[in-house]
Amino acid sequence: MRGNAVKRLWMALVTAICGIGLLSVYLVPTAEAVPFTPKTGVTFNNAAGNKTAERRIQTRLDKTIVATPKGATITMGMYLFSEKSTADRLIAAHKRGVNVRFLIDNGAWDTSQIKRLRKAFGTSTSGRSFVVKCNRGACMSDYPYGTIHVKYYLFSQSGTAKNVSIISSANPHRVNIYNSFNNSHIIANNQVIYDRLMTYFSDMIKNKQDHKYGNGKNTTSGPYTLYFYPQRTASGGEVIQYLDVLKTVRCKTAKNMGSKGRTVVRMSMWGFTNPRMDVAKQLWSLHNKGCKVDVTLNRGRASRTIMRQLLKKSKSHGQMVVEDAWKDKNRNDYAEQYTHHKAMIVNGYVEGTNQRVVWTGSQNLTSNGSLYNDDMVLRVLGSTNYFAYSKNFSYIQKKSKRLRSTPPPIILKSKRSDDGISLNSGGDYASQRAEMEDGG
Repeated sequence: MRGNAVKRLWMALVTAICGIGLLSVYLVPTAEAVPFTPKTGVTFNNAAGNKTAERRIQTRLDKTIVATPKGATITMGMYLFSEKSTADRLIAAHKRGVNVRFLIDNGAWDTSQIKRLRKAFGTSTSGRSFVVKCNRGACMSDYPYGTIHVKYYLFSQSGTAKNVSIISSANPHRVNIYNSFNNSHIIANNQVIYDRLMTYFSDMIKNKQDHKYGNGKNTTSGPYTLYFYPQRTASGGEVIQYLDVLKTVRCKTAKNMGSKGRTVVRMSMWGFTNPRMDVAKQLWSLHNKGCKVDVTLNRGRASRTIMRQLLKKSKSHGQMVVEDAWKDKNRNDYAEQYTHHKAMIVNGYVEGTNQRVVWTGSQNLTSNGSLYNDDMVLRVLGSTNYFAYSKNFSYIQKKSKRLRSTPPPIILKSKRSDDGISLNSGGDYASQRAEMEDGG
């Protein structure tokens, strides 16, 4: 009898221990259940990778939305939007008490996911959440082809991080997610950058023309500086950030900088058209003087005259490395793969000292980019970001084709007809398209 009692006691003890073990298994949170907090740093997607790699930027944005608590505010401004996963998460955030303020270019106003957001939030800025557009395309310009071309995503809180700003080359749109190479910077716990971008949003939705809006509004905090567009000189001319920077470059640098004491200048650019011949000439001049310069562009969005200038042979340094990332096999003007960066990096002597710097953001090297769009340039100081971009640029180049001569004009098998813009399929079609569309 005593033996049976002892046996029953042992059986009960084992059962209890197993139960605790099973309970502990079920209490261990899955990876999805672990709270997410956005951290400062840069992320690149991979348009030549698998779906996870393609969606890398988008996944991080969606996680940041999900981690935004009740009572917090999400503020966004962008050019294109088609991503259902992001729309779903924004609507869910609104329902749980997050304030969602959303600004979109008017060219996307009647697209399916924007209609969903309009229905969920309303379109009155007096509401807790809203979706709005500007009357003219760009908020600050009355030019017919000006656009809201910025891509910024702000969170008063996400996870345990506060004052979170995301500045990207990518829209939450299928072509930026799956077809193009992009970058996205998170700047967390930085009130200066966050507050300035919140002011920018408030100024944009006033829908007030101001061609000199960005003048005097450069904002620096730590390694980051923001430049806002449109800007004008005192005489009404263009302010070209990339050109101004390149004019400060010297090809001789410190032994531990650049490449064997030569300053390195690298660029990856969606649109590069005739109005920015000044930048092309400056890049070639630096190459001719001995800087190590390379450019990755899209044949389908770059002027042939720009490519011809970059490809001129230097008597002392040969031909600059120019790579074409544009892959449009069926020639319908919808590239299957391309660079969507608007970025330049320098390792060497620039802006008066030896340093490593990244310039990125939403601004293309087009007249729209400097004169008419609501656009932004982000400068980031430091080696970590420089080498991250340099590695990414090199990867894109491996997926690109080196140009040795100016390619012939693009002749389309079928024209795009989605936007009503009449363009020539021959001649400098790529330049025309880049100027009218300006990059997405």
